[in-house]
Amino acid sequence: MNIELPRKFTKSAKDKHVTVRKDGVLEIKGAWELYPLMSELTYKMKGKTVCQYCRRKIEPYRMTIDHLYPREFGGISITNNLGPACGNCNREKGSLNEAEYRVMRTFSTRAEKERYYKMCIAEKNRKKYNPHYLIGFDLPEEWIEYRNIKQITSGNNAKIYRKSKSYSKERAFIRKNNGKLSRPVVISKNGVLLESESVYYAAKDERITRIPVVVLENVIVIL
Repeated sequence: MNIELPRKFTKSAKDKHVTVRKDGVLEIKGAWELYPLMSELTYKMKGKTVCQYCRRKIEPYRMTIDHLYPREFGGISITNNLGPACGNCNREKGSLNEAEYRVMRTFSTRAEKERYYKMCIAEKNRKKYNPHYLIGFDLPEEWIEYRNIKQITSGNNAKIYRKSKSYSKERAFIRKNNGKLSRPVVISKNGVLLESESVYYAAKDERITRIPVVVLENVIVIL
């Protein structure tokens, strides 16, 4: 998939550099964290003063970034899945996706909103924790494809991620759910790992050969 990008963007820090090339490709040199980078790109395109849900104007320092498809259920940190939201809307939305939250906003009472929220979350959990569902992510199916794990390159320090709580949690999830992953791995067009590092190493150590990935076709990483 191609991610949304501004026409112009350049940023450098020490030995790192990122730029949107004239051909519309985001070229990343060095080890950039994906979430902060994508958040900055999102603000550049969508602004930082108007909430995408309530449409209220707020001070830029009060603005937050919302994952349209929530992190808890596989949401990834790419511009297509990020948007500016005020703190109130972001908290109320919780782990709903954008479409679900817009429906919830039409209800007039707190009780109605709570019932709807619980119903949506229960359905998401049913898919996430049921090993009979191959994919339990709350993401568009067209974003996801499968790749051999050997085709993915990681320039990160594996020891750091293998010591993390998220790594241990993911290995336990994989074992409990017959090899299913809790979220997809995000990679660049040239196969460099960009996000979900703990998931990648947990899958690798559980000897899973084919894993769900989101390939960013207009992103190139130079290690």
